[in-house]
Amino acid sequence: MHGVASWFSAENAPARSRRDEPQSEGARAHLPQQAQLLRELTSARAAVERDEASA
Repeated sequence: MHGVASWFSAENAPARSRRDEPQSEGARAHLPQQAQLLRELTSARAAVERDEASA
């Protein structure tokens, strides 16, 4: 990797601190909702693709 890409690599990411924990707890609370939305969108897209394939 060169330039900006190497700067953004995981090796250069700041270490997590305890200060980050409350924010990540809040983000984790939304994961079940996001997973459900992703499943719904994925099945809807698959249905559209099936309809287009059969048309």
